[in-house]
Amino acid sequence: EGRRPRLMIASLGQGLKAEIIKKSNQFADLGFDVDIAPVLDEVQPLMQQVIDNDVHILLVLISHADLKKYQDQIVRASMDQWREEVLLVFQSEDELEAGAFERLIGTNSLFGPGASVCDLAKYMLDAILGKD
Repeated sequence: EGRRPRLMIASLGQGLKAEIIKKSNQFADLGFDVDIAPVLDEVQPLMQQVIDNDVHILLVLISHADLKKYQDQIVRASMDQWREEVLLVFQSEDELEAGAFERLIGTNSLFGPGASVCDLAKYMLDAILGKD
């Protein structure tokens, strides 16, 4: 409705700075307004960044080890603070083990390293526009 989708790309724990910059450029080329969150070791400052920047989508790039460490905290904090208002998407930079999706109850999606930016963008746009 007059706004381009606003996307925040974040990483917690192990830094993925080069990947964040690459993805931010790709999403910007597809028409998204892109914010890059500072690399943090805590979930709460990230949640505040999401609120302060009025984003529609939070894409968390995360290693498999950090996914295990932070996923529950991120999901709980997002449900407490912005529930349905912000689409929460994870992309693991490592291959996902069987059962990873089942552990992410309450998240909108989890993508592995093979997912392209176009796949992510299509999913995100369909989700925020209410398409199935």
